[in-house]
Amino acid sequence: MDNQKAMRLSELWLCIDRMDETVLAGRIYSQIQEAPIIFNNFDMLIIKVDEIFDTIGHPQSFQISRSMVSDHEPSVQRNKVKPKQLVESSEIYKNKGQVNSFILSVETRQFSNWQGVLKDENAEVIGTFKDVIEFLHILYNAKKTGE
Repeated sequence: MDNQKAMRLSELWLCIDRMDETVLAGRIYSQIQEAPIIFNNFDMLIIKVDEIFDTIGHPQSFQISRSMVSDHEPSVQRNKVKPKQLVESSEIYKNKGQVNSFILSVETRQFSNWQGVLKDENAEVIGTFKDVIEFLHILYNAKKTGE
């Protein structure tokens, strides 16, 4: 952990504080926000992570509503200005989850889902996923195996 690589702006640090069959709770750290985002269930985790990606503008959501009306606003706004990095990744890595900590790297968001990799705190890949259900499965298996 001492020689941890710098995170990409689109990577997130997940600190899992509670995880069992019915509860997933913890904190999300992003380089574009000074304070962590608290989540108390899996649904909230997904919503908050998507909001961060929408703010960063990467990975972009591939689902945009279209209309033949010229003044129609798209449901997903594309970022015209790159967000500023407010926190160094070295500071983010100092935060630890009570259960475990992970790097979430989502490469694409196709079909209203995530495709990416979950890494341990040493940036070793734990697993790749093609949707949020696979992500959840990898997350829970990592807890069981102690990764």
